[in-house]
Amino acid sequence: MRTSVTIDDTVAFLNKLAELDSSCVYSLISNRVECNENIADYGYVQVYESENGNTLLGLLGVLNGLFQVGGSQWGTICMKIEKDTGRISFFKRETV
Repeated sequence: MRTSVTIDDTVAFLNKLAELDSSCVYSLISNRVECNENIADYGYVQVYESENGNTLLGLLGVLNGLFQVGGSQWGTICMKIEKDTGRISFFKRETV
């Protein structure tokens, strides 16, 4: 059992999963669920406010909150979608 995981470990893990089944990982990362104000206001968790005013939380918001990286609207762990191929990959944003 691992007792410590870094941001780099997490990015590498997400990229491996995307390599194995990009459609699954894309759906998982793209899914957001409604959350209450308690979660929205908790620490570094990143949430999204939809056009109808609902507060939504996704997996990347949770992961970025886990590593307590904040300070801007963008997290340290980011997903990129290749326009031509639709291939997804994850990367560590160096400055937030």
